[in-house]
Amino acid sequence: MIRNVRSGRSSGMPMRCRGSGRRSTSTHGRPICGLCTAAPLYLRNYQRSVRQFCDFLTNPAYGWSDECLRHFGTHPVQVVYDWNAATHADKAEGGPERRAFTKPELETSFDHTDEEVLRVRGKGRKS
Repeated sequence: MIRNVRSGRSSGMPMRCRGSGRRSTSTHGRPICGLCTAAPLYLRNYQRSVRQFCDFLTNPAYGWSDECLRHFGTHPVQVVYDWNAATHADKAEGGPERRAFTKPELETSFDHTDEEVLRVRGKGRKS
């Protein structure tokens, strides 16, 4: 259950972005809610952080469950599980424009690099 801090309401469903179609940004120009358009890698990293934080809160060795129960009348629970977390869908994380190089492309790149090294060395100076 997620509590909406500003309104004091809570519901059984997680809060959803209620975007107005335009991108809300902070004073630094970064999106306030970047999860809507985040790449899968960033979403998984965010979920991993939330999972680890919940593990910390719910671990009896730290005593946060008792503290929360005493102060808030409820205890923390884990909210990220394997069944509701983002998973790897493809072998590659990037979009199609960031595909791996083919062998001929790599050969061409290395050949060009080798030629550039020889050209710069032939000048007899560093730049």
